[in-house]
Amino acid sequence: MLHYHVWFDLKPEIGEQEAIAAIRTFLSTLLCQQKIAGFRLLGNTGVAPGTVLPHYDALIEFNDEPQFGAAFDELREIGIHTNPHGTIVEMVTNFSADVFKELTN
Repeated sequence: MLHYHVWFDLKPEIGEQEAIAAIRTFLSTLLCQQKIAGFRLLGNTGVAPGTVLPHYDALIEFNDEPQFGAAFDELREIGIHTNPHGTIVEMVTNFSADVFKELTN
């Protein structure tokens, strides 16, 4: 299983309810289409200076590298600024992402 973390803040003019609803709808669609294995939307409970991470974390799960690659290939093909993903891109700031792989014994 691969875990794709997307850490981000919202732009000041964007409401949390609106943004989280848009992100949840986008990820739910990907899940229904079996392009992802699951997701969680998380809010950072830490405050500065105790944390350096942005306020939100979208944790997106993929079964394996082929599923991960296919989802990103499709997104690149249609364009990251194409809706619905483009709508989300316009809402966020301080974006960073990383992929983690589950460790096995």
